[in-house]
Amino acid sequence: MGRPSFDASGLQCTVSGVFNNPIVEVVDQGDLNFDMSDEELWKTIRSWRPAVESLDDIYLTGEGLLEAYCRILVWDSFSEAHLSFAKSLESLKKVWCGDESSSKREFTRELADENSYFRRVHVITRNRKLYRTSSGHIGLGPADAQPYDVVCILLGCRYPVILRPAADRKYQVVGTCYTHGLMNGEILYNNEHTRKSNVHVDPSDPDTGRGRHTPQDLLEKAGLRVDGRQKGYPWTCWVSDKTLLAAGIQIEDFVLA
Repeated sequence: MGRPSFDASGLQCTVSGVFNNPIVEVVDQGDLNFDMSDEELWKTIRSWRPAVESLDDIYLTGEGLLEAYCRILVWDSFSEAHLSFAKSLESLKKVWCGDESSSKREFTRELADENSYFRRVHVITRNRKLYRTSSGHIGLGPADAQPYDVVCILLGCRYPVILRPAADRKYQVVGTCYTHGLMNGEILYNNEHTRKSNVHVDPSDPDTGRGRHTPQDLLEKAGLRVDGRQKGYPWTCWVSDKTLLAAGIQIEDFVLA
């Protein structure tokens, strides 16, 4: 456990992680080339929608499933100055839930905006694929992600990573991913301490999706002592393996080859 380590050959690396969940479903998103017409793009994005009646379901984060998809499709890259979440959500709802005529009309109208949500969807989802894990998390990962790959939270890694099980209990790296509900340290906040104390730690404001506390406040509320900070980056906090284990957070080693 701890820092990544290489074997004598330098070709095999052992890393530690705190989450390991297999992918059970992937969505074939088609070829999102930049030469496709607006109508082709509309048909492709509309084809990704889950069953319309399920869009009112509650996602793991407590928000609606449609809201979760709205964030996933752009890697949650919203900012009120450039891309409004509220306006984007309304557009996605009209395109996914409206009849064919009104859906196409809304899509065309929205594309006319220089800060178009769907243009950003086009860029961000190209060469990526939607997936769902056995825990119910939905995300956007590399185009070659497939069922039985696993989504992992590796210690020290900025984003979740998709790994592919290989021979001899080793893994191959497929690539980084966006997994909604795992991007802001949520896996650390639902631990033995918070469950026993009946403490709920929500790292983001449900109305904006943005962080509303400093990392140290969140970690300490979750019973996790901050063991250090990255020099020059006060928002980057370090928590030791010992602290994680004391909170009942299981750490696994993954051999990457």
